[in-house]
Amino acid sequence: MPLFNYTNSYSDITELEIQKSVMKYLIEYEYYDKRGGKDIFSEVYIPEVRRISDIILWFNKKTLINIECKKFDVGGVILQAKSHLRWADYSYACMPSNAYISNDHRLDMINSGIGLLIWDIETKKPIEAIFGKYNSDEKFFKKIVSNRLRGIIEYKSQYSI
Repeated sequence: MPLFNYTNSYSDITELEIQKSVMKYLIEYEYYDKRGGKDIFSEVYIPEVRRISDIILWFNKKTLINIECKKFDVGGVILQAKSHLRWADYSYACMPSNAYISNDHRLDMINSGIGLLIWDIETKKPIEAIFGKYNSDEKFFKKIVSNRLRGIIEYKSQYSI
């Protein structure tokens, strides 16, 4: 653990601001649109792992990508991202560029297959610092989560104006 807090915890950034700008970036990012489409969800409760996923990117109705955003709790965001590997094909931690992330934490992410997005405070865009590794482990709850996301899409289509 570092002796000093290298994170500017008094900055005006909130986790919600980080989450919203990452979602906006993903919505505007055309890569996935040209390859079968994408659906983006926020704050989805996954009871099977007793956690809320900050962002889920469902690419081509096949690949599930989880993104957890934190302002400065590196250990917490890694733990959350690992929990979501029970259903996700990829899991990422996302933190602002002024957050201190130790080499031990980075190694833990790499060894666990967790990707790291650094949210640039100036441009308000994510930068992929560590590539997430495909989770080839048995994803016990992937089908359940996929069905839940289909239900959310169906619900939204029924009640959208």
